[in-house]
Amino acid sequence: MAAWSEAGKALEVSRSDELKWSSPEIAAWSARREDAHAPLGKIPLYVLSAGSIRYEDTSNATAAELLHERRALQRRLAGLSRNSKQVFDMKSGHNIQLDDPEPVAEAIREVVDAVRTHCALRP
Repeated sequence: MAAWSEAGKALEVSRSDELKWSSPEIAAWSARREDAHAPLGKIPLYVLSAGSIRYEDTSNATAAELLHERRALQRRLAGLSRNSKQVFDMKSGHNIQLDDPEPVAEAIREVVDAVRTHCALRP
């Protein structure tokens, strides 16, 4: 599946879209949620994070700062639910579903299982 996706134009579009993220928009989204602690309650929330993302320095931030900010925002995303977990896939970049689809499938299976059994996500 990964070989097929690499050949597709959609992958290039997706990767270029990743570079268009707007830090001010993300910061505003994040700030609006400052006061809401775990607004999703116990709804299962699985945050699958790319482990091999690489940034370049910009005029506003270093690559290390950008990576730190991205990881901090993803930790906050996981904080939207009291039944959440964050997993880093060290084999993939932003397009995890294309780079390494098996962890995505496993995350889906785990969330579906948690919903069906009314249990917490596995640690």
